[in-house]
Amino acid sequence: MYLYGTQYIMSGLGIPVGGLLAAYGILPVFYEMQVSTAYEYLERRFGKTTRIVTATLYTFQTILYMGVVLYAPALALNAVTGLSTWASILTLAAICMIYSSQIIDCELSSDGVLRRVHPLGRNRPLCLVS
Repeated sequence: MYLYGTQYIMSGLGIPVGGLLAAYGILPVFYEMQVSTAYEYLERRFGKTTRIVTATLYTFQTILYMGVVLYAPALALNAVTGLSTWASILTLAAICMIYSSQIIDCELSSDGVLRRVHPLGRNRPLCLVS
């Protein structure tokens, strides 16, 4: 608490304030205009150019963020294992893509269901249903 207490307090205050602002300030406007995304709102309010600029800026920001997120653990992996930085980045990116893909989750969950139903059967089309 003495070392990181102020950050937790700001997070504890900011999250409820942001939730209330979204619930009572932003969502009624979105509901009234029948829009579901911020980009759609920006296009209706300010035009297509604004939507394209904000989407491009968000994409650029996400690419920069992913670079930092992959590079920092790759440096640590390089220091611990001696693996090259590029190999570490590619390995971490592959692990993240596999971990976050829905295919693995679907395969694991359907495999567990099918083992309970039929011990020897594996029906792949079940993944397409779920």
